[in-house]
Amino acid sequence: MTPGEQPTGCDDADAPHTPAWQERITGVTAAMATRIGRELARNAERSHGRTLMALHCL
Repeated sequence: MTPGEQPTGCDDADAPHTPAWQERITGVTAAMATRIGRELARNAERSHGRTLMALHCL
């Protein structure tokens, strides 16, 4: 993408940093990435930016 270009949507697998783009790299479905992003955004709104993430690696 060139500066100023925008993805056509979250399902644009050719646009970097979209949920569909990351799916083939990480194996996390686009739907799950979208859900997690929305949950984090909602929590940030509710907590006024005080979000704590506990990551667990198997």
